Amino acid sequence: MVDLKKLHPSYFEQLSLGLEIDELEDGDSQVVFTTEEKARRSMGARQALEKIWDAETQSEEAKDAKEKITWWDTYQQLLNSKWPWRIACFVAWASSPKINRWPKTQDEFAQKVLGLTSDRVIATWRKKSPDIDGAISLLQSATMLEHRADVIKALVESASSKDHRSNPDRKLFFEMTGDYVPRSRVDVNTDPGEDEMKSKTEAELMEIARRAKKGKDLNDE
Repeated sequence: MVDLKKLHPSYFEQLSLGLEIDELEDGDSQVVFTTEEKARRSMGARQALEKIWDAETQSEEAKDAKEKITWWDTYQQLLNSKWPWRIACFVAWASSPKINRWPKTQDEFAQKVLGLTSDRVIATWRKKSPDIDGAISLLQSATMLEHRADVIKALVESASSKDHRSNPDRKLFFEMTGDYVPRSRVDVNTDPGEDEMKSKTEAELMEIARRAKKGKDLNDE
């Protein structure tokens, strides 16, 4: 697991300060809870989640849950960065790989893990605080960021090789540095101008003249 602080110094701590969220918010048009009831449900859900990781918990259900919750470390790091527990939990879950993610769906996660009646309130969180989606995106790319330096080093080494098989890496390298622009990316609206015509070979110029003459003759008919 990548240390959150390695992604950006104090980034997640700063985001937590700008969250405009009522973590206890729950219920819908059919169910309305009092503030005390919402607080009780939130605390109960958090205790149930953290009990799974209690060293004294030996039940088979708890052991099975431990294997499924691959996002636990990220959740703990977000808590340490002062994120509200439910938001930290959601961000950790949403940024984990979908393959073998537990619970499978957002609604199931909201009810089984967060102790909410549905996942409707999660949509409200994300609407009020876009930084939630920003944090999820950053965490999803964390593995790539962790290996970025190694990949760039390997690219440079391959592109620097005299082996003809390194031509694709050389091309990619020069595209990244801006020294080479593929023809397909050149603005089609740009007038090639006189300089480009000067770069044509005699055979290419004769072919252009032949096609132009052919087109003119057809128009005259």
